Amino acid sequence: MNPTDLSEELNALRLSLGRFDVLDTVATVAALQLLPENADRSFRLGVLSCLAANMPGGGDEKISRSNLAAILRSTSLSQLAPMEDQAEGLFAEDIAGPEGGYLMVCGPLQGTVPELRALCNAILGTDSLQNEFQYDASRLLVLFLRLGNRACKLARIRRGSQPVTTSHKKIVIPPSEILSALKRAVTPIWRYCVSPGRRLQ
Repeated sequence: MNPTDLSEELNALRLSLGRFDVLDTVATVAALQLLPENADRSFRLGVLSCLAANMPGGGDEKISRSNLAAILRSTSLSQLAPMEDQAEGLFAEDIAGPEGGYLMVCGPLQGTVPELRALCNAILGTDSLQNEFQYDASRLLVLFLRLGNRACKLARIRRGSQPVTTSHKKIVIPPSEILSALKRAVTPIWRYCVSPGRRLQ
């Protein structure tokens, strides 16, 4: 499939998502990314997250397990599978911060956690916040660390967790009770992101 055809198919997939509730759909896709079994599928899930976040609004239907399975089997997403590499390194690592250690999912890009650690050292590593930018940046960074740590704890992800590599490229959908628990782990974060004035409990 050439890039133009793939782009058109992905846009068609985005439009087809319009009947679903945006928050529920994004939370569902985000929940799948908290599974170590899906570490090798992060590119497809990342693309689907972008499509879901930019889908036409107005729908109120909750995405069912069968709907989700059909979407994950779509031709457009399947075309992206060869672009994914095997996950390497840890699935989750600790990052030191002002309130202790923050557990973070490493994500698909190598070097993400070391870069985040360097950012923390640069912004949070001084005894006093020297200017308004550093003060504002430190508040945003600590909030980001808290959100990531909260999601890991609610999803029961442990420090030092390893990606789970399987021989197939099928995106794993966990049992309903586990999927619901993972959605609860990420839903408060998504609600906060779309409503920044909301207090994070």
